Amino acid sequence: MEKEGYTILHDLLSKDLQLDDEEALISGEEKPDLNLFHQKLTTLVLYLLDRDMPRLLNAMYRLDVNEQKFHEAMQSESKEEAASNIARLVLEREMQKVKTRLHYKTHRKF
Repeated sequence: MEKEGYTILHDLLSKDLQLDDEEALISGEEKPDLNLFHQKLTTLVLYLLDRDMPRLLNAMYRLDVNEQKFHEAMQSESKEEAASNIARLVLEREMQKVKTRLHYKTHRKF
């Protein structure tokens, strides 16, 4: 994915997860890639699982993550595995939005 796609992804995640500047997933010094987003998002989800479940559930609703898949992810062997699986679901959903935005940006007819 190009840099523009990662920028859109970062912006979507920040908005949908209600992250402030101090909670940014990727700093300006880091070279973004999906593995880095997954790693950082897993850490955030693990934190939310432990300390702020209502915020996590609200974010899943806002993101429109499939409820059944979310519940399956929550049934994982450990919290760490659950956090990783939830992070994957979030990235999959946000990547759908990124692809849509990039598609319509390049195919505008006006």
